[in-house]
Amino acid sequence: MTALWGLSIPNFWLGILLILLFSVTLGLLPASGFVSPAESLSRNLATLVMPAFVLGNAIAAAMMRHTRSAMLGMLSADYVRTARAKG
Repeated sequence: MTALWGLSIPNFWLGILLILLFSVTLGLLPASGFVSPAESLSRNLATLVMPAFVLGNAIAAAMMRHTRSAMLGMLSADYVRTARAKG
């Protein structure tokens, strides 16, 4: 379910919703801008949280789907069935 959500929501829409929630409503993160790590490391990380989450969301969802299908393929292999039968 999470992978389907991650693949189906557009990145620009998720970014707008996160800016609305975390910047405008809650005031936790900056809405835009860049702060050099030499100036302030904590503010630099705060400006990178939302873009990193938004851009990594679709990639993580695709990786989840691939990992799940590979795992289901391996769980039905003969050696796994034999190992389960042996206890």
